[in-house]
Amino acid sequence: PPAIAKPSPELLGDLLLELQRPADARKAFEESLAHTPQRVASLLGLARTQALLGDRAAAEQTEATLRLILRRSDHPPADLRSSRQ
Repeated sequence: PPAIAKPSPELLGDLLLELQRPADARKAFEESLAHTPQRVASLLGLARTQALLGDRAAAEQTEATLRLILRRSDHPPADLRSSRQ
């Protein structure tokens, strides 16, 4: 079988964001994180949905988690710097 690049819930979250359905996307990213905790791409998507939904406190908490995970990274993802856009 082919390798899976993204967990299905994360892929669904990305699609729902493209369709401008952040509430549904948030649920998908949360499901993804239930199966793969601290997955950076899912956390980025979750932070983006939280910001879009106006949940600033949750977005800041998710971004703080990302910073902890990535603190030793040489090149943090650009998405971390733009999750509130």
